[in-house]
Amino acid sequence: MKKLTKTKSFLAVACALAMAPVVSAQQPAGAPAGAAPAPAEKKFYEDLIKTPIVPQRSAAEIQNDLKTAQDNMKEADKAISGAQARIKEADGWIATNKKDMDAQKAKRDAANKEKREADKITLEGQLKQMDLVDQYLKKTKDIRSTELDFAKSQKELVGAQIKAYQSEAELNKKAEAIKSAGPDSLSKTVTDAAQASEATLKLMKTMAEKNEDMLGQMKKLADRRIDLVQARNKLLTQDRINDYAAGLKKK
Repeated sequence: MKKLTKTKSFLAVACALAMAPVVSAQQPAGAPAGAAPAPAEKKFYEDLIKTPIVPQRSAAEIQNDLKTAQDNMKEADKAISGAQARIKEADGWIATNKKDMDAQKAKRDAANKEKREADKITLEGQLKQMDLVDQYLKKTKDIRSTELDFAKSQKELVGAQIKAYQSEAELNKKAEAIKSAGPDSLSKTVTDAAQASEATLKLMKTMAEKNEDMLGQMKKLADRRIDLVQARNKLLTQDRINDYAAGLKKK
């Protein structure tokens, strides 16, 4: 969230409206008859009690954050759909490579049965490379599955943000209502605002928890990418390196 700005406490306003000078029921001993009683001494903690727990932000600032979160919700939905499509694509690659490996195993078994030792060795070498490709494809799918989990965690975070900002906006309205509340409605208006403050804080806590979940998924995604890099390094034959370098020169 953006940096919160300090504003006048709505509770302070309420207390200013509600509190009249305190008059003692009894006059101090020795005071002249008819003398006004001394006001009660204000305790040091009174201002602290009236300090807002949720620092009040402007309505415009809250609405800006709310709109950003609503836009991010659309992007999160797109990310989820994209990740799901990429997982299906990876499944297709894995299935195709498995068919190729099964065919390669059949050729190797035939060479072994027919005592064609040279062919068998060649086919086994090719099969090992195909197995490395299989591992690479499966780790690619792992990344895309983790990307899906990450996108889902982003959506949950954005959903929590929307609820928190909506609650904060409602809290602002209740705080402003205190300023115009009459004597008959002041107590209820202040109570409503205090309850709204608690509800907003609970939603902010949920938002923080969802953010932690998203960061955990981000860490998992980094781990899966490290795994993929390590799997790819095993496939970097000289021919592939040369082909990769040639492709860069064409760009």
